Amino acid sequence: MNTHNAAIGDLVYLSGNEMGKTKRKNKKREEKKQSRKTKRKDRPKGTIRKRVAKIGLAPSRAAFLALVDLNVLKLATKLARAWNKPTGKEKIKSFWAKFKGDEDKLKNAIAKGSKQQIAYVGIATEVIIATSLPIIVALIPLIKSLGANGDKTEADALDAGVKDGYNTLETNPDFNKGSADMKPDEKIAPNTDEPTAISTPLLIGGAVAAAAVIYVVTKKK
Repeated sequence: MNTHNAAIGDLVYLSGNEMGKTKRKNKKREEKKQSRKTKRKDRPKGTIRKRVAKIGLAPSRAAFLALVDLNVLKLATKLARAWNKPTGKEKIKSFWAKFKGDEDKLKNAIAKGSKQQIAYVGIATEVIIATSLPIIVALIPLIKSLGANGDKTEADALDAGVKDGYNTLETNPDFNKGSADMKPDEKIAPNTDEPTAISTPLLIGGAVAAAAVIYVVTKKK
């Protein structure tokens, strides 16, 4: 009799313990669900969740200067054309300042690169393009507005390079992937998930970009 009761007691005890665990799991699950609902509710109107890659601004600047220095995608040629337009010099200087870039380094890269004739090929170059994509994407509207994008062949080559850059962001495991709330037409946006050493917002190509880290859309989520 006592043995039977002990067995029943053990069974009740174990069942109660498991029920407790289940309740705790359900509670945590519900808390996460409510947290997601709150975040969605608190999103600024007109934003959606997008799949992104997170790129540091300093590496992006360095990669961009390397591309200009070698005239990859004819970036130096385009920048040289734009620089010589009536308002081009000041617009390019202002553009580069928004990325906290060194003006002399950019001028030197343009001067050297515009004398180069090179076509980008290979995975290594695609990675550099991907790293500098935040700057390239923001630069294209400026180049076009100054009539410095070149003929159709040259313009198509730049578009193809940008497309390859996005593909690299999407497929290369070295890029930190995540998600961010962005407007439907935004390609770049600030990192809002973690504090940055420099938090001053910058208006770049119609999108706000953080001074330290930039999100780049890879695909819609």
